[in-house]
Amino acid sequence: MHTRDHGQKKNDWVLIAYIIQRQGGEASTEEIRSQLSAWIKRNKTCLQISGIMASNKRRGFQKLEELWDHQNSKRFVSIWTFEGQLPEINKRTLQHWENKLSPKGDKG
Repeated sequence: MHTRDHGQKKNDWVLIAYIIQRQGGEASTEEIRSQLSAWIKRNKTCLQISGIMASNKRRGFQKLEELWDHQNSKRFVSIWTFEGQLPEINKRTLQHWENKLSPKGDKG
């Protein structure tokens, strides 16, 4: 029996690591969540994103700190870094990611 995995892709961790590197080496789960929202199938909650990073710690994800979220005072926001090695990413995939991650109207 084949079950659908709700858009979970085995390389979600690569995209998340790429986003962290693109953000300058560290990013909050909230920042990553807002970047992933560009993809319908990869849209995730902060909890799911933390789970992906936590289960891929051996690849280089590291939680730097937990900050109290002052805008939504019911939760913490985790700040993560990625210090591992990204696998080689297909040029077309990279181009696609850049197009998705670049602010609309910014064709530079």
